Amino acid sequence: MKRTKIYVETLGCPKNLVRTQDFYRQLDYSNYEVVYSPEEADVIVVNTCGFIADAVEESLTVALQLKEEYPDRVLVFAGCVPLRFGTELVQSELPEFDYVIPGFNMPSVFSEYQGPLQTSVLTYPYAYVSIAEGCNGRCSYCTIPKFWGSLKSRPAAEIVDEINELYEIGIREVILVSQDTGAWGTDLYGRPSLELLLRALRDTQIPWIRLMYVNPTFITEKLLLAWKDTGRVLPYFDIPVQSGSDKVLRQMRRGYDRNQILQALKLIDGVFAENTKRTSIMVGFPGETEDDVQATLDLLIQGEFHHVGVFGYCDEEEADSHKLVPKVDPEIINTRKTATEAVALELHRLWEEKCVGKTYQCLVEASSGSEFIGRIWGQAPEIDGMFLGKGEVEPGEMVEIVVEKTKPGQLIGRKKVQKATSNT
Repeated sequence: MKRTKIYVETLGCPKNLVRTQDFYRQLDYSNYEVVYSPEEADVIVVNTCGFIADAVEESLTVALQLKEEYPDRVLVFAGCVPLRFGTELVQSELPEFDYVIPGFNMPSVFSEYQGPLQTSVLTYPYAYVSIAEGCNGRCSYCTIPKFWGSLKSRPAAEIVDEINELYEIGIREVILVSQDTGAWGTDLYGRPSLELLLRALRDTQIPWIRLMYVNPTFITEKLLLAWKDTGRVLPYFDIPVQSGSDKVLRQMRRGYDRNQILQALKLIDGVFAENTKRTSIMVGFPGETEDDVQATLDLLIQGEFHHVGVFGYCDEEEADSHKLVPKVDPEIINTRKTATEAVALELHRLWEEKCVGKTYQCLVEASSGSEFIGRIWGQAPEIDGMFLGKGEVEPGEMVEIVVEKTKPGQLIGRKKVQKATSNT
């Protein structure tokens, strides 16, 4: 019997990538086959992102282009956009889509079946693992809780089992993601309990576990000691502060102030002598002034962040911040974004320079002959640059390397050669 071929176009954040991977695991592979180009497919699924207007526009553009290019294929429009705007509205406005599925739960279209895990990993030799859906935060600029709902944590045992399965098929780094990772367990135990999950991770064999999206509110000495005690959770801290201005943080409803951010960073430095810090910054929030921007730049420097992502405020009608005034002119937002990115690049350059001459473990992602590409523990996939090395290695290997020089976004060096020992 001919199997139906399915292609998934995944847009947006790593959370969406996890949803695609989970979908692959649900397929009944006696009836379906996953393919990796739309040309080969009988069914095209677009896993959309609906976080901001630009993401919605991209999702619609990609889906319409795919339907235009492959009109005889079945097109399933799924993910955050129909979840945010509603199935009926999308179907009425875009009747060319064969199916509109809110979220990514699609048993009505495809048979559910726990498929082999090997088919679900799109990013070998690392993988994203979702630890929760939804969010209890109510940031004024964010619409995610309005369509994904409140926090729903996965049980620790379920997360550990998935990580162990991933290790068995060759995954050597797991990145734990959610909307608000530090809040994990609040719905299960009545309080934020990330330290319980970290302790449970001691029962895994994955060499590297990386946490993303931990807000400063949740960074305590108790959490950091559990982080360190686990032994395999990297001292890499992704702390999305968004602003360094107390006024802007209050308007954003972030739940912390500048002093709490600095206190969290101080705690990290006290527990981990060597660590890497990443953050994200939003510029152009309603009412933001030049003084607010300067406060943010000062925080980045004072906090000694190593990696910084910068984006401009997007005025979403469904967000509470839409009601706030005065709005910042788009040209001014772009100017502030450029200025903040310049500081971010300098901080990243300083971090890269500090790596020169040091030895690190490197996870190899690709190799060709005597050259390879990988990452050291201070580099998260896709956002923090890469290591370019000399030496004969294979993808998935963890090798010891020496950083010899840098280029913007690149550490350059070689595999460390082990000296031969003599028995005489």
